[in-house]
Amino acid sequence: IGKYDEYGAGGTSRFRYTGQYWLGEANLLYYRARIYDARLGRFLQPDPIGYGGGMNMYAYVGGDPMNFTDPTGLACASWRSGGSVTEEGGTVTIVRGRYEEACWDAGGGWGPTRYYNESGDGGGSGETPDPRKAACEAALEAAGQDNSAIARAEAAWPLLSKAAQNLIATRLLAAVGVRESGFRNVSEVGGGGGRGVFQITGNGVSDANAYNVEWAARWAAQKLSSDFNYFRLKFPSFTNVQLAQATAASYNFYRTNVRGDPSKIDQGTTRDNYGSNVLQIGGTCFSKR
Repeated sequence: IGKYDEYGAGGTSRFRYTGQYWLGEANLLYYRARIYDARLGRFLQPDPIGYGGGMNMYAYVGGDPMNFTDPTGLACASWRSGGSVTEEGGTVTIVRGRYEEACWDAGGGWGPTRYYNESGDGGGSGETPDPRKAACEAALEAAGQDNSAIARAEAAWPLLSKAAQNLIATRLLAAVGVRESGFRNVSEVGGGGGRGVFQITGNGVSDANAYNVEWAARWAAQKLSSDFNYFRLKFPSFTNVQLAQATAASYNFYRTNVRGDPSKIDQGTTRDNYGSNVLQIGGTCFSKR
């Protein structure tokens, strides 16, 4: 029987921590969605749902392996009544307690669960939803948009990729368009000055250019790139995620309004969630890109 430390280092057979396949020569674990290094206690690839699962896309169960596990590389799980994992002959056994798997949703809580009994067989009720879909739907709801906005952005992906090239992530540019207009080439709802997909206001930009999606995408990409570099110099202690959030937030209001306190980056933006919401849309709604 294999025994493991809290992050899964240990074991002797081909199937190891949480029943995952051991890649012998590399000393890594294959988690289907990602590769896990138990020695480092982290995944080697970013979370497929992007920032929807938290700001650290490489973390294993939020850094709390004593209370949670992640059998697929996609979702945290816990033993509601406590317990431990052992394996023998490739069979994982949950000892002392019922095993409960749940996805961390975009709202910061646990979603519907799937239960297992002590032998690891299916039992109980509930279905675990696709975490990307759940996180995307929550992000779109927070933005006041729906899946049709994602379809419009994906239809324009070649144009967006060209505009974003060497400047900014295409996902970020697309997410700004979704948040701003639902990726519609329209005037601002409510009579404001925004125009086109990227809701460009003033700045000496003509109507013809503002409503030209290709031109507007280049303009937005250049602005986002400029703001990212500005924040990188102004807030050297910011992580890349915080820089991206500040960059997104600055599209909604002047970059000089963005605060150096990471917990207040979005304060003053529309709904006080603009930057984080754009990152969530970009990280979860374009999963095939």
